[in-house]
Amino acid sequence: MIKEITKISVPLFVLIFLLIACNSDLIYTDSVTMPEKTWDLSNIVNFTAPVTDTTITSDVYFTIRTGSDYPFRNIFLFVTTLSPDGRQ
Repeated sequence: MIKEITKISVPLFVLIFLLIACNSDLIYTDSVTMPEKTWDLSNIVNFTAPVTDTTITSDVYFTIRTGSDYPFRNIFLFVTTLSPDGRQ
């Protein structure tokens, strides 16, 4: 009886988790592949998100994917946001 419940509850839990994890409020997503798998200091990456409503707050997430042989764990990102009136 317990094995039957487990067989049903585990896939059901995974399905519920996947449905909850979906985010329909996503405004912008993009990715960049670094040439020769090296992010050189001169290789500045720019993204421009199409924000139309400036009265609401939004969360910004950065995902950086590296290979398992990447030797560094600390990375500094310099992010500049501009308001509609040009303020940084």
